[in-house]
Parts: sequence; structure tokens; C-alpha cells
Amino acid sequence: MSAPSKARKRAAPLVWALVFIVLFAAVIGLILWGNTVDPAPTWFVVIWVAVFGGLIIGVTAALIQRLREIEKGEEDEAAQY
Repeated sequence: MSAPSKARKRAAPLVWALVFIVLFAAVIGLILWGNTVDPAPTWFVVIWVAVFGGLIIGVTAALIQRLREIEKGEEDEAAQY
């Protein structure tokens, strides 16, 4: 059985990161749209947009870290032990 290529190893984290980024962005859009329909206090909108914006930043940071691990072959090194 051959080991998956680096391109294939990168595909799953990329797909899942994009899924969650799109999901969080959609929630932000829904919050902003809902605020135009039925205005909420500004602090409430700012907090929730910041929370989901922070989640997008976190997912992006985790994706970058994972892609660097794949490029360095750290997973292959750990398999030796």
C-alpha cells in the first residue's frame, strides 16, 4: 500500500477549512442581514461578528499550520516510531 501524496494529504484540510470558513461567513452574513430586518443593539452585533470572525481567523491559522506540517513531512517522521 503506497502512502498518499502530499497533494492528497493537503486536500482534506483545505476542503474542511473552506467548509467552515464559508459556514462562519454565512452566519456573519445572516447576523448582518437580520440586523437590517430587526435591528439589535450594536454591541450584540459587534460581539457576534467578532466571535465568528475570530473563528475564521482560527481556522485559517490551523489550516496554515497543518499545511506546513504536511510540507515538512512531520507525519511521516512520527510514523517511524
